Amino acid sequence: MNQRFHRVLFSLPTILAYFAIPIAADHYFEEVLIDHSLPRAYQVALADINNDGRPDIAALGEGEKSFVAWYENPSWQRRPISGEGTINHIDLAFYDVDRDGELEVALASDFNISQTTEGGKISWLKRKKDINEPWTIHSIYAEPTTHRLRWANVNGNGRKELIVAPIMGVGSVGPEFNQKPIRLLRFEIPNDPEKDIWKMNVIDETLHIAHGLFVLDLQAGGKDEIYTAALEGIHLFHMNDNSTWQKQQIAFGNRKEGEKSGSSEVALGRLNDGQHFFASIDPWHGNQVAVYTHPQEGPRFPLQRTVIDDTFQNGHAVGCGDFDGDGDDEIIAGYRGEGYTIYLYDFNRETKAWQRNVIDRGGVAAQGFAIGDVNQDGKFDFVAAGGTTNNVKLYVNVRNKQQ
Repeated sequence: MNQRFHRVLFSLPTILAYFAIPIAADHYFEEVLIDHSLPRAYQVALADINNDGRPDIAALGEGEKSFVAWYENPSWQRRPISGEGTINHIDLAFYDVDRDGELEVALASDFNISQTTEGGKISWLKRKKDINEPWTIHSIYAEPTTHRLRWANVNGNGRKELIVAPIMGVGSVGPEFNQKPIRLLRFEIPNDPEKDIWKMNVIDETLHIAHGLFVLDLQAGGKDEIYTAALEGIHLFHMNDNSTWQKQQIAFGNRKEGEKSGSSEVALGRLNDGQHFFASIDPWHGNQVAVYTHPQEGPRFPLQRTVIDDTFQNGHAVGCGDFDGDGDDEIIAGYRGEGYTIYLYDFNRETKAWQRNVIDRGGVAAQGFAIGDVNQDGKFDFVAAGGTTNNVKLYVNVRNKQQ
């Protein structure tokens, strides 16, 4: 990005707009248009970037003309993260890398899905004292088609490590891209992250077209598990006490003959009775929203699969949260193809079915979600990034608000 374009880009005012969107009688969102001009907006995150106790929004867009920015809560003024040192951004994840009490960001850039033998820059960036300046870039590694980044405490020592998932194996070629497996990688933060080499370990080298990555300590054992969504379905990776990895296939994803296989995105939800479920987009950039639960009888894995929607065109975003406060997590899912829509799926305890409700039709070509309590009122809100719509929207949860 040239300097002139960069200066103009961040001098544009952020435009805010509010709309009431009915979901059910006692539940609706209000839209806040955070950015109307983020080219090919792809991923979003929530993080307290300026350390004021409020979650800010960060977002990035794909392509050479796009950028990475953060938006300060509550004014939503846009501030730069990327400068001239990175292009073709694809993912970001926040963590206090250097232990100074402030958040830094891991960034995946130099992404081109067709270039499986080069690119895939992995960096971490540190905010400068002047919040209107691009952040300082520190290189970590390069793995072609690096696509997803997550911070995870995999060994239980309280210090997170960077988990990296490329989407394609090195040397894979289109249109199938399934000739070579990806390397699921783990990077340990060194004592001096600016100067020292980040130690890399290969977690696994068996998956193909690994599009989704999710991290959570589901077993409450003090260690984060890693969940992947790939051509082979959904897998769980857990580090043993001897630092070896245990791999478990928990779901196959789509297996219908004549169609693409596997899963594309994965998220975890919980029901009021304590049971958990997984929600996914199936297959890669697929048309299905699926829910996975443990079978009533027999082995716990593979999970039982139920398709709750098969109308998506290029599905790309899914998340879970208890938006209506009934104790059951709802599913939000969106697609970026023709007719792009964001839906909310509400679990009916009596019928055991998922009821679909429209959140936004035609407003955001959803590519990524971030869920959290943005306005700190005790209710889950969410943020969406729109690719062909080039925008970022916040959906504020105002259930039970008097109209």
